[in-house]
Amino acid sequence: MTLPLLIAVAAAYLGASLLYLRLFLAGGEAGEAAARRTLAAGFLLHTASFVLLHVWAVREGIAVQESVSFMAYAIVGLWLVFQHRWRAKVLGAVLAPLAFLLVFYATLPLGPGASDTGLRSFWSHFHILLSIGGFAFLAVAFAAGLTYLLQDRKLKGRKTESIEQVVFRLPSLEVLDRMNSFCLLYGFPILTLGMIMGGLWEWALGSGWGWDLKIQLSIATWVFYLIVLLARLVGHQRGRRVALLSVVGFVMLASSYIGGRALG
Repeated sequence: MTLPLLIAVAAAYLGASLLYLRLFLAGGEAGEAAARRTLAAGFLLHTASFVLLHVWAVREGIAVQESVSFMAYAIVGLWLVFQHRWRAKVLGAVLAPLAFLLVFYATLPLGPGASDTGLRSFWSHFHILLSIGGFAFLAVAFAAGLTYLLQDRKLKGRKTESIEQVVFRLPSLEVLDRMNSFCLLYGFPILTLGMIMGGLWEWALGSGWGWDLKIQLSIATWVFYLIVLLARLVGHQRGRRVALLSVVGFVMLASSYIGGRALG
C-alpha cells in the first residue's frame, strides 16, 4: 500500500518544513541538523514508495498524482545535494513546504477526469523524467529568487535588530543570484527536452499535440522562461528583476502542469 507510505512522507516533509522555518527565524546548527535529517528521512520513505510503485508494481491513485509525487521527490533530492554546495541551508524553508504541498496533493482523491493513461507507457518515462528534472531545477531557482527578494527588501528597508538577525542568516545576494542563474541555465534546457519528448511521443501515438488547455499553458510558460533566460544571457539582467521573473515563472509552471492536468 503506497498511500499510507505517502502520508508518512508528507508528515516528514511537514516536520522538516517546521524545522526549517524555526531555523530561518532562530538559527542554530542543531536546528539545521534536525531539519536536514527529517527531510532526508522523508526522502528515504519517498524512495521506498517508488520502489513499491515501479519495482513491485503496487499502484494507487492516478498518473498525474504519481508524477506530482515524483516532482516533490526530485526537488528534495536535488536540494539535499545543493544545500552543501551553495551554503544556503535556509532555502529549505521554501523547498520543504513546496515538497510537502506536492506530496499532500498526491494523496488527495481526484476524479477520473484527471487520469492520463498515456503517461503510463514505458517510453513516456523519458518525457516525465526530463520534465520533472527541469521542474526540480526551476523550483530551486524559484526558492533562490524568492529568498533574494526577501533579502533585498530587508537590506533596503528599515534596519532593526530583528531584521538584521534574519538578514544575517540568509545567504548573500550574490550567492542567491548565482544559484538562480545556475538553476535557470540547467532547468530550462532540460524542461525543453522533456517537452520535445512529450510532443514526439504524442505524434508516435498518432494523436498529435492538439491545442487543449494543458498545451496552451505549457507553451505560454516555456515562452516566459525563454524570455527570462534571454534577459539574463543577452540583456545581462540579474538581481532583483530576474529573481522576480523566476518566481512568476515557477508559479506559471506549477499551475500549467498541476492545474492543467487536474482540469483535464
